[in-house]
Amino acid sequence: MIKLLKLMYLCLFLALTSMSVQAQKTNSATITPDEGVSACHTGLYGNTGLCEDQLPKAIKKETARALEVETASVPSAVCRAGYLRQGSRLCMTGTRGPATFANAVINCQDSGGRVADYGDWRYRIFRGDGIPAPVSWWLGPNTGDNEALFVNSANVGDYDGVTSRFDNRSYACAHDLSF
Repeated sequence: MIKLLKLMYLCLFLALTSMSVQAQKTNSATITPDEGVSACHTGLYGNTGLCEDQLPKAIKKETARALEVETASVPSAVCRAGYLRQGSRLCMTGTRGPATFANAVINCQDSGGRVADYGDWRYRIFRGDGIPAPVSWWLGPNTGDNEALFVNSANVGDYDGVTSRFDNRSYACAHDLSF
């Protein structure tokens, strides 16, 4: 939403100022945040307070700021589509698969998550709906050459074991909430 507003502002800024370039040039000085006071050799650009020869640099700075906002970890308390909130910091899917561990990883990444691991399930047990990981499900990540973790016991204190990553097993995906 912020990115969209900044881009709309930038487009409006460009449209309004480009229409009045010749009509509103004046010889003056301007203060820019990075350069301090500088003389305008080409005049001020519209009502922007920017010198015309500084405009492309200013546009680049504004574009860079918009991209920083887009790529920053924007706070969100909403789970992605297909995920349900578990406690205050985690979102998890329901049953997925069966699939090999490698395919489970890809399927979770496609929806913006990861194969739910030991920590995710433990958080769900103690901070979410209390449902433990079902026995025989994948429990990411890989542990060694051709091996991955899976749920080998209903004991919520020790339920991880190692198996072949080529097995077909059910799994859940998880992603953290950012605030």
